[in-house]
Amino acid sequence: MGIFGGSWLTSDFEDGSSQKYGLTTIQIDCTDVINEADKEVCAGLNWIFTQEEYNNTPPADGPIKHSADISTYCSNSETYITEQYQKSADGQGTDVSQGDKDNITAVYNKCMKIDSAGGTGSLMLWIGTTVALLTTVLMVFNMLGMSVIPGDTQKISMIAGFVTAVLIGLGVLLWYMGLPDSGDASAGINVWLTLIGAVTAATSGLLIKMYGRSSN
Repeated sequence: MGIFGGSWLTSDFEDGSSQKYGLTTIQIDCTDVINEADKEVCAGLNWIFTQEEYNNTPPADGPIKHSADISTYCSNSETYITEQYQKSADGQGTDVSQGDKDNITAVYNKCMKIDSAGGTGSLMLWIGTTVALLTTVLMVFNMLGMSVIPGDTQKISMIAGFVTAVLIGLGVLLWYMGLPDSGDASAGINVWLTLIGAVTAATSGLLIKMYGRSSN
């Protein structure tokens, strides 16, 4: 569930808008923006940022909730900000300064760090999920007193349960360590659900050790 969840990192802004990051996706909600003019700006900008193919002309009555892959959001944001700097420079008859270009690159790189962290965490969680499924199968066979693989299925199931817990916990840790400074953002519900899954996996390994049937 944690892999597919869209609430790993959440941010609520002063204007009433909010962002929720999944491991590889982002959701933006402008519903609670009180000022109608600000709500229109919020909806328009985030429509631009979340299009699969960049388009800087939002519809007049576009949606106020948006979602996209984080990589798409980062790329479109960079393109839009570059356009705005270029328009400002053209109006002044100058070129975009190197300092401004560096700022744009820094914003893009920070955004993509979130995507990279999510990709790493997702990989570890998929591995952990695969091991968890295998552990479940072994546990069922153990309870039925069936030996489907060479060796002690009780011991193997116990070890697999603990390995699953470590992999899931490591996935969350690598995701967190890979994030840039998230400011006022906080961990979403899917972080806690995933950690509960890790504890559950460790508990299943312990229960198999205590109550499972030795196949030797």
